Amino acid sequence: MNNLLQFKNPGKEIAFLYLDDESSALHNFQVKVNSYNTNVDNDDAFKIRLQTTDDNVEAVGILESENNDVDVFICDHNMPTRKGLDLIKYFKSGSANDLIYVLYTGAGNVNNEIRRECANNDILLFAKTEEFSTLIGQIVNKANKQSNNPMENLYFKLTSDMIRSLQNIANHDPSFRIQIGSRFLKPNELINELNNRTQLGFEYLESYIEGLKFFNR
Repeated sequence: MNNLLQFKNPGKEIAFLYLDDESSALHNFQVKVNSYNTNVDNDDAFKIRLQTTDDNVEAVGILESENNDVDVFICDHNMPTRKGLDLIKYFKSGSANDLIYVLYTGAGNVNNEIRRECANNDILLFAKTEEFSTLIGQIVNKANKQSNNPMENLYFKLTSDMIRSLQNIANHDPSFRIQIGSRFLKPNELINELNNRTQLGFEYLESYIEGLKFFNR
């Protein structure tokens, strides 16, 4: 994460609003946020200020408030009163269009139709089983992309599909290792390197691009 981000809140904070009808999901997300905030050790990194609700009417009230300072709206999909994707599309068509929107749902809900709807409406799609660090990295990349910085846009385009592929590998084969120089990294470890833009992350990106050049010859 870096200081190119232009979030609404001062003091290097990202304000999350998370809507989910299951109290256990809200609790689990709070635990992940607490762990992330505790372990942030980069002076340029942002901490998360989290607000949660299990009531879509309350979520609507927060997002439509004149004092709304939410940066990222995270929403479950399979809710009894209104589907999360429909709720997000409602907000994206209105005045809250400057937010980053995340459909954060059970893996069983992630089908081709949902993927297509999220892609067409510029919504980040994450299964609850995915690594929290991947979610944070994609939110930050998305924010950088919206800042219209051409180098940030390029990095986002190069790494977004790569990170998604690495996450799929991690889900299907936790024992898989990827060699970078003399080190062998798990897919989730490499995702962290890419999100944090470390030297190892750039080395992997460079080798990936070289591989594309080879196959495109």
